[in-house]
Amino acid sequence: MKQLTEDAKKKGATVLNAAQGGGHCDRTLFFPALIYPVTKDMELWHAEQFGPVVPIAVFSNISEPIDWLENMHFGQQSAIFTSQDASSAPSRDLVELLDVCALNTCRVNINAQCQRGPDAYPFAGRRSSAMGTISVTEVLRATSVETMVASKQVDVLKRACQGSSVFAKI
Repeated sequence: MKQLTEDAKKKGATVLNAAQGGGHCDRTLFFPALIYPVTKDMELWHAEQFGPVVPIAVFSNISEPIDWLENMHFGQQSAIFTSQDASSAPSRDLVELLDVCALNTCRVNINAQCQRGPDAYPFAGRRSSAMGTISVTEVLRATSVETMVASKQVDVLKRACQGSSVFAKI
């Protein structure tokens, strides 16, 4: 995160929330940073970063974000922010952007920030990010080792297993 932030700052971006500690690094703790404007020459433009950095880019027409989406290697989620009135029909640009986001990312957020799984939704990704969607339960099952616990005293067994695993079956 620090390297991506420093690179962006060297190339003209600003940490918008620097006064509140954004972008500050204290050993292994990195404070969330809003970085603006992020441009094509910055590492942050091309990186799939897993951390509290929010890159903000400016696009002058709808083809720019569409080209970026179609050429990137990652595809976890995207966020589209619009000031369009919810009661009116969606604009042609919004529909086109939504279609491209849906084809290139596994989750599209409209007027809402991206959220990491499993807090709100299952894990999801396309391209180099992942293949498809997987729930927290599926992840736990795939990475867990099944074990049989046996006892001739059923009450002891029930107490021992109670609360130890969501997968315990008696």
